[in-house]
Amino acid sequence: MVADRVGAVIGYELEELIGHGGMGVVYRATDVKLQRPVALKLIVPELAEDPRFRKRFLDESRLAASLDHASVVPIYEAGELDGQLFLAMRYVEGSDLRTLLRRDGPLALERTLALLGQIASALDAAHRSRLVHRDVKPANILVDDDDHAYLTDFGVSKQLGGVTTDTGRLVGSLDYLAPEQIAGGRVDARSDQYALACVLYECLTGTPAFRRESEAETLWAHMQGHYAPVEGFEHVFKRAFARDPKDRYGSCGELTAAARVRTPERHRARWIGAALAALAAAAAAALYLSDSDVEALPPGSFVVALDADGGIGSFTEAATAPSNIAVGEGAVWVLDSEAETVARLDLTTQAARRFSAGPRPTDLAVGGGAVWVGNGAGSERFGVRTTTSVSRVDPVSLKVTGTVELSRQPSAYGATPSDGFPRMAVGAGSVWAVGVDNRIYRIDPRSARIVAKIPIQTRVSTLAAGAEGVWFLNWTDHNLTRIDPATNRVAEGIPIKTSGLSGIAVGGGAVWVTSPDDGLLWRIEPGPPPRVRPIDVGGPLSFVSYGDGAAWTADYEDGVVTRVDGRTNAVTKQVRIEAVQSLAVGAGSAWISVAGGTRDGRLPAAACTAVESGGATPDVLMASDFPLQGSDGDVARGLADAIRWVLKDHGFRAGRHVVGYQSCDESTAQTGGYERRRCAANANAFARAEQVVAVIGPFSSYCAQLQIPILNRAPGGPLALVSPSNTDPSLTRGPPIVPGRPVALDRYYPTGTPNYARVIGRADVEGVALALLAQRLRLARVYLLDPDDDDLRGVLGDPFRRAAARLGVGVAGSDDFGVDTGEYAAVADRVARARVDGVVIGGADWVGGALVKALRARLGPRVAIMVGDQFDVGGLLHSAGRAAHGVHLATTEALPDAGSLTPAAARFAARFGPAARRGFAMNAAAAAEVVLHAIARSDGTRASVLRSLRALHVTDGILGSFTFDRGDIAPARVTVLRVTDATPKSVRLPISLEGAAIERVIEVPASLSG
Repeated sequence: MVADRVGAVIGYELEELIGHGGMGVVYRATDVKLQRPVALKLIVPELAEDPRFRKRFLDESRLAASLDHASVVPIYEAGELDGQLFLAMRYVEGSDLRTLLRRDGPLALERTLALLGQIASALDAAHRSRLVHRDVKPANILVDDDDHAYLTDFGVSKQLGGVTTDTGRLVGSLDYLAPEQIAGGRVDARSDQYALACVLYECLTGTPAFRRESEAETLWAHMQGHYAPVEGFEHVFKRAFARDPKDRYGSCGELTAAARVRTPERHRARWIGAALAALAAAAAAALYLSDSDVEALPPGSFVVALDADGGIGSFTEAATAPSNIAVGEGAVWVLDSEAETVARLDLTTQAARRFSAGPRPTDLAVGGGAVWVGNGAGSERFGVRTTTSVSRVDPVSLKVTGTVELSRQPSAYGATPSDGFPRMAVGAGSVWAVGVDNRIYRIDPRSARIVAKIPIQTRVSTLAAGAEGVWFLNWTDHNLTRIDPATNRVAEGIPIKTSGLSGIAVGGGAVWVTSPDDGLLWRIEPGPPPRVRPIDVGGPLSFVSYGDGAAWTADYEDGVVTRVDGRTNAVTKQVRIEAVQSLAVGAGSAWISVAGGTRDGRLPAAACTAVESGGATPDVLMASDFPLQGSDGDVARGLADAIRWVLKDHGFRAGRHVVGYQSCDESTAQTGGYERRRCAANANAFARAEQVVAVIGPFSSYCAQLQIPILNRAPGGPLALVSPSNTDPSLTRGPPIVPGRPVALDRYYPTGTPNYARVIGRADVEGVALALLAQRLRLARVYLLDPDDDDLRGVLGDPFRRAAARLGVGVAGSDDFGVDTGEYAAVADRVARARVDGVVIGGADWVGGALVKALRARLGPRVAIMVGDQFDVGGLLHSAGRAAHGVHLATTEALPDAGSLTPAAARFAARFGPAARRGFAMNAAAAAEVVLHAIARSDGTRASVLRSLRALHVTDGILGSFTFDRGDIAPARVTVLRVTDATPKSVRLPISLEGAAIERVIEVPASLSG
């Protein structure tokens, strides 16, 4: 055979194949000249043909041969003959450590330390000679009959300086790879120490520390640092497996020395610990990411390529979580909204080239010979970052070759940001982009000029384009809608029988749409007639992308990535990856961006501040989660300051516990406000940070919808979440705030134990308070007006109607109104004909402000007009002018100047100063007070804190005296203000309420609010 001929030529007689692997084969052979047994390794041709590998192999083999150590297998010869690389070394009679472990299971501690102590000494000697092994594993540790250990295979594995070949596929021994090897970083002696720690762990437990069911899961486990603890060795592995190499042991000898220093009592339980470790390793199906270290810009966020089998094809670090991904024009393109850059990732080497295509990038698409980058310059005034221009970038030079200006005038629907769901696409011969004016712009890719502006009558959420046509989804109904490229007109929509649509992709002759609420991927084959088929992927989903004959879905809440065969509709692979941020398919892989999570119990530095604890070491942690960027940033930072004030006022103590605090950001630069992807990523981080026993937040109810179930399933039991600002009734009561979208409480509380409370009244309580106001104003006939918008319809009107029936207030009629202001005069006429003395308007000022103006003109000043705090006073005055004067506005937000204050509230208002009058500041302080009370009455565990919280009775606190009724503050207090255009100088109100005066405070009993 070929090997025999090669052996004969180089002077060795091959006798027996004793090993093989990805790098080559190993034979037991005889040196013909010296008649001594040798182990002869022949390198596979694919590697031998690489000149870089060949040079490094020969150089490092010579260096390894110079090592004179009793536990290093001596190298007799290394060379090349007719293109065949070979290595001859001493043949060790005995076995290797891998065979011993497979045959005997875990080794005795004394034997483990005796064997690995020899290997540690050999490695340290190699490191002093500036030689790194790079492939320390049981198979490379030989053990003779006298238990003498030898380290073999120096300088053979992964010679190309990382863990990838030129194809980008990972190679090497995955169970023992250090995180920096996985990420393609610098490999040094500390990488060998990490691998030796993996071997130590396996010797003690019989199971590799990070082994999971798939290659992808194993690599994720390394990056996160999740492994089952071995009792008595916790301190050893915590340091040895440190994500940052500088935090590991200084040498391999230090590692084995530390392992010898153990607690005898703990050692007796080692066998139980080993069995549990094996069970935990086998059961761990989830993949978790590490947090980031800002100083060294290490990984914590990633771009990962999965192949059709779920294996990792490449793994690229990122300082912050990439916002959007696109594949095409020979590369992968990644938008980083935090750094305001775009990066080109080479498909072969994963090398990144960063560039800027303009200020404030918002979106990304590839095709037509170019990269297309959306920019959000000037969009800050909308409160979110959205696309106001599109730049064409040459994919080779990375130079901007043209820019298209879109509208900067928002539609009545307001501005919508891109949050991982593309609002730009290339297909059907054009570039398509959604503008802030809710028109879809058609751009010629050659001239970079607008060729059509297509008005859309619903709020566009995302779109896709390709051979199957141009399609978009919208926020206001459950239709999939097509644009006819021949006419630039919107065709009739295709209804999808589901409660909400999220992602869209085209490919394989179909349109693919996700519906997160029911976990379905919809395949729509355009007609006529269209064929609509649901596919149950067996897990959650939000994003979707199509390529290479398959549809891939991913979910940012649970991190599940699924591959669906485009021909059979069958699920062929499913992998769980933490905190998915975006998804794109192309070049044979699914490309996924992932946000960093916890490591060693710490929250990610990219999203959270350092721990504050007054200088003491905290026993437990409290975290907050608010949108610290964008239009709500000032208010949100004020909430964090209010929490800090309460903690400092309590000396960072709750009973016998020292409490630490971290402020986290649920917003991103891309959206300019709270971000659903960040909400989910932060919640996953909180859940896995073991010291965190309670979270204050989030700011938005939509964010809470994601965070509650994640925290409810947290390791160690449900994690308490207390919000100062959420008002969505469905979070605690179940009936939907949005009709037609039922939300069962088990969706939020899958464990059956509620873990959520709020120190603010629900939105529907404002409707009840307005019914009480109508009774006190002696109104007899009230008309209810609701916006024709699923997100706002019924929020005030339905609870008003129910309470009015019990209070004896008459409802004269009801009606819907749309965004077309031309219809408002007719609506006002219908209200006038009903002979009313009061009107309740649901919605927000951007929907109902002009209606107020029409009603005043028709009804006069005596008819009472009542609204909720979805109306911004300034916005109402802007849209309605003097017609807004006298409008009654109800809010559940606590206001320092509303009524008499408890001593605790007066003290907070006096010492916190003017900031106490910022939006929700008193509610945030009350939330901190509640959490500290719960911690003080607990044993410091999550379960105990939650039990204390649910049973809490607050007396004379910042918000007065109250309890929690199924998570809702009871009683709820509603402040009614009257719009006057000028707030009295003696009164300080939040910015959103300036221009109004406090009228009264209404206490809503639980018996009336439900």
